[in-house]
Order: sequence, then structure tokens, then C-alpha cells
Amino acid sequence: MSQEPIEPNPGSELDPKNFVGRAETMRRAFEMLDAGQNIILNDPRRMGKTFWMVTFAAEMENTDQLQVVWIDYMGVDTVDEFLRKTVDALVKLRSMPEQVLKYLGGLFENVSGEAASGPLKIKAEVRQASALELLGNVLTKVDEEIGACKQLPLVIAMDEVPDAVDAIMRKGCRDDGLNLLERLRTLRLSSRNVRWILAGSIGFHHVLQGREDLVNDLNPLPFGPLRKADAVSLAQRLALGIGRELGAGAADAMAEITDCWPYLIQKLFDAMKYDEHGEADHTEVIAEEVQRRFDAFVADRDQSRDVTQFVSRIEEHYGAGSKLAYAILDATATGPHWRPIGKLPADLRADELFLEVFGKLQDDHYLLVRGDEVGWRYQVIRTIYRQRRMLK
Repeated sequence: MSQEPIEPNPGSELDPKNFVGRAETMRRAFEMLDAGQNIILNDPRRMGKTFWMVTFAAEMENTDQLQVVWIDYMGVDTVDEFLRKTVDALVKLRSMPEQVLKYLGGLFENVSGEAASGPLKIKAEVRQASALELLGNVLTKVDEEIGACKQLPLVIAMDEVPDAVDAIMRKGCRDDGLNLLERLRTLRLSSRNVRWILAGSIGFHHVLQGREDLVNDLNPLPFGPLRKADAVSLAQRLALGIGRELGAGAADAMAEITDCWPYLIQKLFDAMKYDEHGEADHTEVIAEEVQRRFDAFVADRDQSRDVTQFVSRIEEHYGAGSKLAYAILDATATGPHWRPIGKLPADLRADELFLEVFGKLQDDHYLLVRGDEVGWRYQVIRTIYRQRRMLK
């Protein structure tokens, strides 16, 4: 079967025609949502969650199985802005019931009979209502009217939610962030015709402040890297996109070295458009080049800036436990991949924060416990971490 070329676009690809793999994820997500379940995606950044949600929305529309609206909350740092982002996406949905649009037109300026005609602003006559109250009223109205019109269920795919909540809290409004999560949970539990997907670049555990009940109604959707066959297929299409042939073993090497992370595969093929002199490269890609390009990518701090999160976010999210977190990661990043937990340095295990920090490192997808052993969940992150920490 012939494959269409893909031009590398690391981190920014959102065209569904260039989406590769995750057929099982698509099937499982539909089954969960169709059964009335709501979904949480907790995987690390650069795993392809956003691209998948955009593609899932297109697939559901093309097959007439569900309505899906994707909303990106990156950059939101107030509840008011969270409300406006939500409403702006809803009014642009082609299938939104007319009664909802009329209702929104009574609350916001610049909402026409069909869509937003400019920046949304809350009308003066309803400004006494809080943003949380308006958010609840809007989404309740959407749920009611979709049922009244007997439309397909609507899936609201909320991207970067914990990031937005974290920004709201950091702006000095801790209660606003928790209240937003609580209102969303209430809406999920009361909805009959709306389903929900919540995702983010940071784990929800970083913003819950011990309130795990605020997301315990959400069901995890297994995501992770691509399957190897899909990673190989992506490599083949990207090779076509840069006009280079893949030599024996090159696609397999790409999958192995990147742990099948689509972002890293895209990033390496983007680099392989050119040789070391900056000239267009049309030679055959061999396995040795894949390793060499990966090593160069990790060593180049400018090129690999997007993956420095694996080191730079420790202080941001671990607070008083940051030093201990680094010490645990340092201890597990060198030597054998798997090691007995009881063999970690005694002073680390004796720290009063050890269990808390050790648990967070698992929640953040650094570490994986297997019986009485611990290892890194992804070897590629371990490699990047060792390079950034200058560990031998």
C-alpha cells in the first residue's frame, strides 16, 4: 500500500490527514464515551495528545458517531478567560442548536445568530453573575438543548486544563482553581448528552491540593507512545516527506531510539532534511545516522529546548521535595535500568518525604515500579535526563 508523504512539523502538526496510528485508542475512546464514561489523559507533554484529540474530533464527524469540540486552554490564567475560551469554541460548532446560540447571545456581546462575530464580552446586565455560575449555566443549557434536539452526544475535549488551573492558582487565586475543578465535576455528573475529555501537559495531581475527588469520576484512557508498527509507518512517511529513502534497519532504529515518541521522530526527520553543512540531504538514511542525529539533538540545548521540561519542572512542582526528587532520579538514571527499591541509597529512603516524592515521580511518568524494583518508564527520557544532569 502506498503511503502519502508527511513534511516534518514537530510539535505543531494538527492536520488529521497526517495523523498516524492509534487506531486502538480511537476505538476504545469511542466505546468509553458512547457508554457515557468521561476520559482523562495524563501522559507527558509531546506524546501527541492534542493531535490525537483534533484527529478524533475529525474522525467522529466524518463517521457521524459523535460531535466533538476541542478547546485549548493553554495561556488561560483566570476563570473569566476559561469561560470565554469555552463559549468561543461552542459558538463556532456548526451543529450547535439554535436555542443555545440565542441563549449565548443574551449573555455575551458579539454573538450573532450563527457564531461569534468578534471578541466575546459578557453583557453588562449579567456581569453580576460569576464566571463559574455562567459557565455552569452555559454548559447546562448545551446539555439540555442537545437532548431536546435529539442530536448525537457532544464531547467537549478540554486540553491543557491542569495547566490553566495551575496558572489561575499561581496568579494568587488558589480557591478559584479548585472551585473551577469542582464546578466541572458537578457538570460532568449532571450531564446526560455531553461527554468530557480532560487533558493537560502537567499531571492533575499537581493542582488538586489533596482533592483527588475532583477528578475521580474520570476514566484514564491508555495512551503512551505509538506502537512500533505505527512508529515505523510514521518514519516511512516522513522519509518520503524529506525526499530520502530508508536503509535497512533505519525505521526500526528510529522507533527504538525514540521509544516511539511521535514528536521525537518528527524532530529527527526535520533535522535530517539537511547534512552537517546545511545542504539538502538526499542520501539514504541508515541506522547509524539515526543514532548520531539523536545524540546531536540531545546535546544541542537550543534544538532540544522542548525536552528540558524533564529537568526544569522539578523545582516548579516539587517544592521542598525538589532536592530529594533530583537525588532519586540521579540514583536511578545511572547503572542498570531496573534496580531493587531497597538498594536505593539509605539516606534517600530515610527521608520523611521519600514516599510522597517517590509517588509523584511515578505519577509524572519518570519512574515505574515493577514488583520490588524501580526503573524509568521511558528509556529516552532517562537518556535526556542523564545528558541534562551531566551524569555518567
